[in-house]
Amino acid sequence: MVRPGRLKSQINALLWSIENDSGGQGYLFGTMHVRDRSAFYLVDNVMPYLKSCGRYAAEMDLGSVDLSSFEKAAQLPENKTLRSFFSDRHYAKVRASFLKSFEIDIDAYQNRHPFLIISMLSEKLLRRDHMHSLDQHLWEMAGNMELDRIGLESYDAQIGIMESIEVRYQIKNLRDIARNPAKFRNKIATVVRYYEQQQVGKIYKESRRQLGKLHKLLLKDRNQLMADRISKSAAQEKLFAAFGAAHLGGKAGVIALLKRKGWKVRPVPIASSIRS
Repeated sequence: MVRPGRLKSQINALLWSIENDSGGQGYLFGTMHVRDRSAFYLVDNVMPYLKSCGRYAAEMDLGSVDLSSFEKAAQLPENKTLRSFFSDRHYAKVRASFLKSFEIDIDAYQNRHPFLIISMLSEKLLRRDHMHSLDQHLWEMAGNMELDRIGLESYDAQIGIMESIEVRYQIKNLRDIARNPAKFRNKIATVVRYYEQQQVGKIYKESRRQLGKLHKLLLKDRNQLMADRISKSAAQEKLFAAFGAAHLGGKAGVIALLKRKGWKVRPVPIASSIRS
C-alpha cells in the first residue's frame, strides 16, 4: 500500500486534477521556465483543461514584475564584482571555460548575481524556439481567455529569496561548472529528459540533488506556500495552477501536501511524446 503523500513510481504525469469534498476543484501543471520546445510539447493538450477553469495561478503574478527592483536585486553587493571573488588566475580559468563551453563572457556581467549567471548558462544549453518562456506563454493564454490571474507567490517574496542566497556559495557553484562544463550540461539534459517523460518524482530528486543546501529555501519552503495558496484558491474558484515541475513530487511536494489537506489528487493522462 502506498503511504499518503507518496507517488506510485509508475505514475508519470505533469498534469494532475484536484478536488475536495467541499466542491473545490482544479488542475496542477508542472512547467519548465524556458523557451525550449521541450517545455511546450504538452501545451495544446492542456488547453481544454485551462479553458475549463475560471482562475489561473502562476508561480508569481507576471503582470506585477518591477524591472527596476529586479535589476537592483540582480546586482552584487556594493563594491563587489565577480572578479573580486577570484584570484586573477582562477578568474581567467573560469572566464575561458565559459567562453569555450557556453560562449558567455563573464567580463560583461561583473556586477551580476552569480545565481542569475548560472541561470544564463542553463538557458544557453537550451534552444529558444519560442518568444516567451512556457510560464509567460500560459499567463498570456489565460489572459486571452479572460481568466482571473494570480500568483502563488508575491514578486517581492521571489526577490527576497534571490537576495537571501549567499553569494560565496553561488561563486563556488560557478567554479564547479567551470571545472566540469560537461557535467553541468548532463545535469540539464537529465532534467529535460525527465520532463519529456513526465517523471515528476525523478525531476524532484534530480532538482533536489542539484540544489544541495538551497533545497529547503528554493523547494521545500516554497512548496508549503504554494500548496496553501492553491488549496485556498481552488476552494473558491476552479483553478489551473502552473508552476515548476520540481515542486510537484516528493513527500514534501505540492501533490503530497495537498493530499494531506484532504484534496484528492489524480494524474491526468496526456500525450507523453514530443511532436516532430
